[in-house]
Amino acid sequence: MAVDQADAELVNDGRGSEPTTGARSTSETALVVLLVAVGVLVPVIAAVGLHTVGIPQDDDWSFHQDAANFARTGHLSYDGWPSMTLVGQIPVSWPILRLFGDHVWVVTGRAVSYGAVSASSA
Repeated sequence: MAVDQADAELVNDGRGSEPTTGARSTSETALVVLLVAVGVLVPVIAAVGLHTVGIPQDDDWSFHQDAANFARTGHLSYDGWPSMTLVGQIPVSWPILRLFGDHVWVVTGRAVSYGAVSASSA
């Protein structure tokens, strides 16, 4: 995207620096990579090292049960557990469960990957 002279004058800070075009600098990109590494990779490595990947967290077991049932039968069902139903995420989990199998770590990995994507796009 080219910056014309009028736009360059608006974004130039007056100290002789080049006008910005809205692109991330190298330091901003490095910061995003560092935040994703600390916020996503460190907990994943810790969970793998402590062998807690297959243990459902909070109400994961309820969501996993509903998502696995949808993957097996193709029908949405709610198990009645008093938690958010996550109806929109159950169909999204279907191809992942079909591809990797009916395991709790598959659903947890899907959630971690969504977190990494949203953290890196912020």
